Amino acid sequence: MWIDTKRDKLQENYFFNKYGRAFPKIGVNRKALMAAVVLVLLICYRLLFAAPADFPAKEVVAIPSGASLVFASTILAENSIIRSPILFRMMVRVLDGQTGVKAGDYLFEDRQNLFTIARRMVSGERGYASVQAVVPEGTSAEGIAGILGANIPDFDTAAFIKIAKPNEGHLFPDTYHFSFDAKPEFVLKTFLDNFNRKVESVRSDIDKFGRPLEDIIKMASIVEEEGRTMETRKMIAGILWKRLDIGMPLQVDASFLYINGKNTFQLTTADLQKDSAYNTYTRAGLPPTAISNPGLDAILATVNPTKSPYLYYLTDHDGVMRYAKTHDEHVINKAKYLK
Repeated sequence: MWIDTKRDKLQENYFFNKYGRAFPKIGVNRKALMAAVVLVLLICYRLLFAAPADFPAKEVVAIPSGASLVFASTILAENSIIRSPILFRMMVRVLDGQTGVKAGDYLFEDRQNLFTIARRMVSGERGYASVQAVVPEGTSAEGIAGILGANIPDFDTAAFIKIAKPNEGHLFPDTYHFSFDAKPEFVLKTFLDNFNRKVESVRSDIDKFGRPLEDIIKMASIVEEEGRTMETRKMIAGILWKRLDIGMPLQVDASFLYINGKNTFQLTTADLQKDSAYNTYTRAGLPPTAISNPGLDAILATVNPTKSPYLYYLTDHDGVMRYAKTHDEHVINKAKYLK
């Protein structure tokens, strides 16, 4: 045992004497390796997790209602808020356990890393005190101004109406969040940006239908008011496009909501004869502008009309649609269902 121990000691001394100078070099290499690893991690962090160099500080980025996680990450990347949409989606799933982010307008006062942005999107931390404005389908520009004025303190409704009315039909109905000091110009841009995103989501249907977008939006604003279900809206759209194509006046009561605020059961003979560019009884063709701001369902119904033999329709007191092929049949339906 003593001999073995002595031999081991001699071998240890021999190894140290022969390779002793190598140990310090191994230590240096280890430090260099660690430094390299740290450097790589810092580079990876900067490339993947840190804010992009052109991060838009003090800007507001909108995540529309119903946006998928993929769509939201694309918006953030296109606006230089994040570098990697894939890493953002992974981070959201880790933080949320699901796959969604909260819609709304997000203010970015300064540069923020990927983790902070993902956390804010998951929790709905918009970066400012906000108010909510719910705009139903079929609301006009003036109606939207009223909703905004009721929710945003000191909002200049007159200024909003002035710049919004020329964009009637493009103020997409949705749930919006605005700051307490939101200005009409910013609010209008938010509506128009949302409209453009929604239209792009059904662009294939619109392109396939083949009519100009403005004509589609005008017709959709009528269809929005004339029908209540997708089935009836598609049927009405088919009838109205047919009337338009044969040069027949559209003869829709919905336009009077825009002219004088009256519905079908409030209209008089004098109303029907009133000279107005929006009176579709006295003027052929589509109205000069949309008469309201249609939702996506109305737009889809308008570009996917139902073909039928009918040329007339009415809504009875119970909300049931009654269709007719000829004017004589329509007169009978009016006498029968609109007593």
